[in-house]
Amino acid sequence: MVINEDKVRGALFGQGIGDALGLPAEFNSKSALLERMKVWDDEWPNKYRGVRRGSVEGWKAGDWTDDTEQAVAILVAYLGSVDEGRDPADSVELTKVAEKFMQWAIDDGRGMGHLTGQILDNAMFCLMPQVVAEDMWKASGRRSAPNGAVMRTAPMGVLRPLDAAWTAREAAEVAKVTHFDPRCVASAVAVSVTISKLVTGSTIPEAIEAGIAAGREHHPEVEKFARMSLAELDLDEGMEKGRGAPIGYTYKCMGSGFAALREYWRQADEVPGFAFHDGVAQDLFKRTLTQIVMEGGDADTNGAVAGAMLGAFVGYSGIPDWMKDDLLGKNQMEGLYQRLLALR
Repeated sequence: MVINEDKVRGALFGQGIGDALGLPAEFNSKSALLERMKVWDDEWPNKYRGVRRGSVEGWKAGDWTDDTEQAVAILVAYLGSVDEGRDPADSVELTKVAEKFMQWAIDDGRGMGHLTGQILDNAMFCLMPQVVAEDMWKASGRRSAPNGAVMRTAPMGVLRPLDAAWTAREAAEVAKVTHFDPRCVASAVAVSVTISKLVTGSTIPEAIEAGIAAGREHHPEVEKFARMSLAELDLDEGMEKGRGAPIGYTYKCMGSGFAALREYWRQADEVPGFAFHDGVAQDLFKRTLTQIVMEGGDADTNGAVAGAMLGAFVGYSGIPDWMKDDLLGKNQMEGLYQRLLALR
């Protein structure tokens, strides 16, 4: 196995692109999106007025949200630890991750989930983040399993992708910084390990099986959702009846990424002479990712996970140029990628 750096770069950019693409569709049902978005051309869809319920003030076309901001925070924490002299083979310092989350919350914090907000409000969070997260989870009756950990987990799959055991262990530990429920942990591990396998040359079916196996170590139900179709996942569940819908469940978000990979693999298999980095491949990336966000619900978060997983397979060169060029955080993401590349 070797690390394909084009795929590493693709996973990072795919995260931000899926997040930005899904933002205008967030909090809408699938039927509402089909009615309102009559045209989808090679531009970010933020221009379609009335698509996203609620205010989008402060967001621009090509912006990513808190999903990618927290993914960036994880990557910055890891790279910062290495800059301070830690061996790249060491564990990610959880207090450093907590500090980066807190810094983001103070500087921006837009889109922060309810659970994450509660945990970051605790005065002890930066000192013992997992203890605070576990206490909060227990206080909730051990029922809370939102998607805030899985949405940001893509960097864990590209830090040391040749070591799947390290990826699984560290993804679990970083997830528990804010989301202690085993379903949240299993989701983050399954996605991270799948990404690590994709960037080191596995096929989509091989990577999916590896991710499911790793996730099962934390919660058995991960397999059920990882194998669901988009129809079965029902990503906009309850949206027709209002915003009290359970659209932010961690397994829904995780499942959308696996469903996207299977759909890409199915369509690519039907194209004679398919080459992964030609125009057909780029169009297929766009169509597959668009299909995910057009399912509605927590569309930016589902898009972030699906985009990262698809990007880990097709690579940076397999993503449409306009998506990469118009991503507002492209320079920041490219800088982080170059820093990561320098550690190899």
